[in-house]
Amino acid sequence: MTTGKPSRGRTVLVVILGILACIAITLSATTLWVHQIVLNTDRYVSVVSRVAADSEVVEEVSTNLAERVVEKIEIPRLVKPLLQNWLQEQIATFMETDAFADGWAAANRAAHTALVRILRSDSVLPDEPVTISVSQLLVIGIEKLQEVGVVPDDLQLPDPADSGGAERIREILVERLNLDIPSDFGQITIVRPARLEMARQLVRIFDLVTLASVLLAVGLVALTIYLSRNRRRAVLFLGIGVAIAVLAAMASTAAIGSIVGSALAEAGARGTLGAILSALLGTLASALTVLLVFGAVAALGAWVMRRSPTPPQMALAPADTVPIPSAPSAETVPASPSAGARKAAVKPATKPPAKRATKPRAKSPGKPPRTTSS
Repeated sequence: MTTGKPSRGRTVLVVILGILACIAITLSATTLWVHQIVLNTDRYVSVVSRVAADSEVVEEVSTNLAERVVEKIEIPRLVKPLLQNWLQEQIATFMETDAFADGWAAANRAAHTALVRILRSDSVLPDEPVTISVSQLLVIGIEKLQEVGVVPDDLQLPDPADSGGAERIREILVERLNLDIPSDFGQITIVRPARLEMARQLVRIFDLVTLASVLLAVGLVALTIYLSRNRRRAVLFLGIGVAIAVLAAMASTAAIGSIVGSALAEAGARGTLGAILSALLGTLASALTVLLVFGAVAALGAWVMRRSPTPPQMALAPADTVPIPSAPSAETVPASPSAGARKAAVKPATKPPAKRATKPRAKSPGKPPRTTSS
């Protein structure tokens, strides 16, 4: 009994399922990464904490903050550029210290925790935007201005570690110095109230998409291997397909990051948001690299096993295509013939012809027996 050749329709079906499985694996890995990085506070903070030391972030934040502080102070117009450059250098120097790194991590943790709590609950949406406070930098900037006599020395500033320090500094500057300070002074807006409801719905949909993508990937892989008549070849095909799909995803991610980075640069927000985006895409590239290595190892293992001397139809083949030999019974197994028996089998022995039985002749009653003369 031999293994039947697979039909053309079944082969095409296995190929289609394999391609879909490779795409589903890459998609599920991407959605899982987004779910575990963007919506997990600890992992998110670990990523954005590295952004604080980025040179573009330091330059953008220190420049913008120094400009917003100096423009509200009533000093001669000719002195403002000099004071702004000096204040920007002081803030940039402070941003390179461990104290700012700790404060930046704490501010991001507080903002992300509040945002996730809003998105995961059914409570009433707040009327204020979700922001990241940079009150540390405000306190440092005001203290430096006090040192040069621009701001009165008796101005009591809040603790830099206070999460509400930005709002208190704004109130102090408005009341004591009679300055026109905007409500978002010293804060980086993440989500505005008008977009919170949409963001909440998107998160719920994304949870379902993540679960469905994982289940779909597992089901397609299992179905592809099950329907394949050569399962080693199916694993080899899936490993190569996953590697190709991951490379395509990495190229697409790099292209999307470049497009978004250009858009942020045109909007004047390339520093902070661009650095956060680059850090997040860097972790995605690392996750896809792990998947790429996994696919290559699976393909290599299947190729090595395929080169083994074990017949493919006896290893990892469906049960209905492999002939199962039945154990011969003791009654039907002939004994090993001897050499003489083998010769006899080649040239069978002939039996001598049997003698015909003859009946004795009956004597005629009319004739006397013949006598001979002496």
